[in-house]
Amino acid sequence: MKASRLFKFLARYSPNLARISCCFASDRLYGGSLLESSLGCLAGCTPRLTHLTLLNVDVTDVVLQYFARHCPGLTHVAIGRTENNAFGNFVTAAGLVSFFEASPGLLALDVLAPESGPGSGCLSFEACFALAANCSKLKVLRLSEELVSRGVLDDACLAVIGRGCTALQALELVQALELVQVEVSDSLMLKVDGTVLQFHLTATLQQCPKLSKLSLVGYQGSVDELLGSLAATGAALSHLNLQHSQASDAGLQLAAAAFPKLASIYLSYCRNVGDHGLLQLLALPHLEELDLYNTPCVSAAAVAKLARYCSSLQRLYIGHSTSALHRLPATAPAMGYINGSSSSSRYSSSSSGGSSSSVWGAVNEAANCRRGGKVAVLCRNPSSESEFEKRTLQTLMARRAPNNVPAPIMAMYYGQRASEGGLIISEATAICPEAHGYPQVPGIYTAEQVEGWKPVVQAVKAKGGLFLCQLWHVGRASHPDYQPGNALPVSSSAVPIGEGFEVYTPKGGPFKYPTPRALDASEIPAIVQAYADAARNAIAAGFDGVEVHGANGYLLDQFWKDSTNSRTDGYGGSDENKARLLLEVMEAVAAAIGPARVGLRLSPYNSFLDACDSVERAVEKNVWLMKALEARVPGLAYMHMVEPRLAGGNAEVEPRLAGGNAEVEGLIDHSLEPFRQASSLPFLAAGGFKRDDGIAAVKDGKADAVVYGRYFISNPDLPKRLAVGAELAPYDRDSFYSFGEQGYTDYPCMQESS
Repeated sequence: MKASRLFKFLARYSPNLARISCCFASDRLYGGSLLESSLGCLAGCTPRLTHLTLLNVDVTDVVLQYFARHCPGLTHVAIGRTENNAFGNFVTAAGLVSFFEASPGLLALDVLAPESGPGSGCLSFEACFALAANCSKLKVLRLSEELVSRGVLDDACLAVIGRGCTALQALELVQALELVQVEVSDSLMLKVDGTVLQFHLTATLQQCPKLSKLSLVGYQGSVDELLGSLAATGAALSHLNLQHSQASDAGLQLAAAAFPKLASIYLSYCRNVGDHGLLQLLALPHLEELDLYNTPCVSAAAVAKLARYCSSLQRLYIGHSTSALHRLPATAPAMGYINGSSSSSRYSSSSSGGSSSSVWGAVNEAANCRRGGKVAVLCRNPSSESEFEKRTLQTLMARRAPNNVPAPIMAMYYGQRASEGGLIISEATAICPEAHGYPQVPGIYTAEQVEGWKPVVQAVKAKGGLFLCQLWHVGRASHPDYQPGNALPVSSSAVPIGEGFEVYTPKGGPFKYPTPRALDASEIPAIVQAYADAARNAIAAGFDGVEVHGANGYLLDQFWKDSTNSRTDGYGGSDENKARLLLEVMEAVAAAIGPARVGLRLSPYNSFLDACDSVERAVEKNVWLMKALEARVPGLAYMHMVEPRLAGGNAEVEPRLAGGNAEVEGLIDHSLEPFRQASSLPFLAAGGFKRDDGIAAVKDGKADAVVYGRYFISNPDLPKRLAVGAELAPYDRDSFYSFGEQGYTDYPCMQESS
């Protein structure tokens, strides 16, 4: 159909059109008639039009006048050509002046004009003046970079626009020939066909305090000075593009401090940005997207740390070629260990930059950064059985609890993995405000958190599953930034976590763990009460029971382990005293909701967060503890222990070594058997089980049930697969703890994957 006939048809039958977008249309193909009459007819019959895009269309001054006169609600207009040989844009400077004078409601304007041909000089100083004088509401202006390179659009034009369009939030330059968006800056160098173009827009920026997007693509001047100048205007940047520029660590530090609302930052080919500058971005609470494509001075370890602790990050781009850019969502705690750089993945890997460490090396770094109850895992290269249908699931998921309240996607995740009679244990859940030490950890101590958990629990109950809430207090594994009133974290003793561990907070990092404050004996009853209250809240949320987290170097483990408890009062010294807090907590929780609803997780051989016992002491102490528990708190639901092959926290010992740590090499000769024999409780074992050894552990009586984690991520129907001997879908370590659905709720069930 001819373009003119189409427009007339739309005018007749679509009077309520609000948006029109037309590209590549010319009646010159049909005998030379112009589109003026048909477009004019369309304009006259669509008074509700708000968005008009006419690119590579035979547009004239008359056409613009039609739309300005008949469509008073126009707010978004794009005209021009994206190719030298394309149709149209016969608009003149006088035509634009008239259009701007009749369109005071414009909010967004695109004017594209390649190097030569009709319309190439339409945006004159007079047109810019008319735009500034009449369109004060304009928020977004996109102009052809070619207009600048040919001198049509100069400093005076841009300064006039800046002074008149006081609401301007984004001023962008577009390479029309390639449709590549390049936003303007104070002093921006662009390389177009090998020619370096430089222009200064200081006056414009100084007149745009509402600017929210800024790009310095290719800028070879001082980025630090420019950002400092912009910060002085009070601009609230949300988008910063520094690709190919001379951005430095100092510039990133300044940006992180001056523009806390930054949500996206692009640093590809920034060869002066290093680890220090990158980690300053941890101070940005809203950062969602970060481009680190080809940043040779950024190490894989720094990428891992950023991905692990930047809780808002959703897309991280790394790689060496644009075709190989990969989305790297933010990470968060979970079980598992990245053991080397040869992990298979659903996604191809690539180096993270000039560093010799690969992306998988960064993943390994992330895993080493947070072992213990959960392990941080870096995601790819922009948030668990005696009988098969009665299994235990130790959930592996990203922290998806903004403001420490469970998010809706958690209901989908847990619901996918629930089954009739199946038992699921939640991720570690804070019992009180002081219990936090990681970002976006869910809690169970406020009414809002209880309500947030209810749909998650219901998703499990709808499948006939059982659901326990894991109660957690991190103790000294925290930082004042997480504590109410910026207080010091608490512990059994004023003994800091060693040099091998670091903490990141919403304000940045890495930081050394501070020396904690030893809890006074008079404060301990409140801790015990917090556990009991959290257990009641869990029942109120619909959970079937709770698991007390007494493992992995957190508060209860800090009282229990020899290396962390140097107290001389009734909570230190003898094994009985060191176990006192744990036993009091178990008694209080059992009294609150009934012992049959309460389980306990321990890690006798674990040395995470410098909380450890010798192997001999671990066996001696925990055999005693099994008997003491049954005497003090009879009728508990179960005992859950971590295998010695996860001795270094959750560092999977394959082959039976925890990261080559000589101190734990002998652990392969030890097992959970002494504790199994000492306890009459149902016994759960966790730690790197696959199908055959999981079945063997139950068959041989080493455990009543085994706890699965990683394979339950990639196999939502794991019990069914184990029951029928089906092949297990491989898990993608790199997407374990990403935000969003990918690598979390998008794994198929057996019938779907087959």
